[in-house]
Amino acid sequence: MPLLSGNKGEWAEIYTFFRLLSEGKLYAADENMNKLDDTFFPVLSIIRNEVIGKLEYETGDIIKIFLNNKCVSEIEVSKFVEQADYIFDKIKKSKGRSFSSEKTEDFMHKIYISKIKAASNQKSDIIIRIQDINTGYTTESGFSIKSDFTSKSTLVNSSKATNFVFEIIGFDNEKSKYTNSIESKEKIKDRIEYITSNSKSVKFDSLLNKTCESNLILIDSLFPQILAWALFYFYTENVSHIKDIVALLEERNPMNYPESGMYIYKFKKFLTSCALGMTFAKKWDGIDDANGGYIVVKNNGDIVAYHIYNRNAFEKFLLENTKFERGSTGRHEYCSVYKTNNKFFVNLNLAVRFL
Repeated sequence: MPLLSGNKGEWAEIYTFFRLLSEGKLYAADENMNKLDDTFFPVLSIIRNEVIGKLEYETGDIIKIFLNNKCVSEIEVSKFVEQADYIFDKIKKSKGRSFSSEKTEDFMHKIYISKIKAASNQKSDIIIRIQDINTGYTTESGFSIKSDFTSKSTLVNSSKATNFVFEIIGFDNEKSKYTNSIESKEKIKDRIEYITSNSKSVKFDSLLNKTCESNLILIDSLFPQILAWALFYFYTENVSHIKDIVALLEERNPMNYPESGMYIYKFKKFLTSCALGMTFAKKWDGIDDANGGYIVVKNNGDIVAYHIYNRNAFEKFLLENTKFERGSTGRHEYCSVYKTNNKFFVNLNLAVRFL
């Protein structure tokens, strides 16, 4: 039987599982991802859904393993410390795209785990039963796991569902044909420059995907327009860091808001929604799937978390550490001019990645 294989980010989920069980604490982080030694949440247990049923791993000097609420095994915590150290060393030394770890897999089988990562259709990578040290309240919370030592992950994946439609005012067939003929090294930049220089104006029209539009309206009724302006600045000016784009929105105020700070506030809510529950192609009900928050595995092996209790720090972290990026024009069908009902349009694509 072939060994399980996973990339660094996937093995980081197993590392997080081993480390949290061995330490019994989930530490909070500030907006700069610094570990807060005096702020942590006691980890009571970690829950996994496997083919054989619901597994719960109870922390302590002896890790008790429950299958469908029945204790089936007890293992010394030192075994989890050893396994956490071992797989972290493997992750750090790995050079390839993916790798296997026979020692880790053998231990996983002993504790009834058959897969490396959580299902891809959910935002939660790990479910933890934690306790609020201030109130004593116990919650079962889902967290998304990101790794600081892997390639930077996406927050919003580029797809046809993330295309924003802009109408080009004062264009014609000849200009349209010329735009689409531009195949330079910086094709996207050059096409957009030609469009903006040879038209009266470019204005937001709609989103191609109505589910995406509905999800954005759920965040804020005007957020499709706000995000369209942000996207327009990204494609027409030399700026990609979301913090800088939001600063442009605040400065130019295209929505004519009466007070400053509104774009920052709304963008923080948008980024947090993307991180914890919302996807663009699937209808969203406003409920966070990763209802606990975000876990980050740092280069030194520290595991820190942005929980709902330090949500302000999490929102600031997202604003400071994300950027817009450009996906494939051919695959996602954008940055080509087309004509509908004697009007000219161009699609601009949205994708967000961590810095």
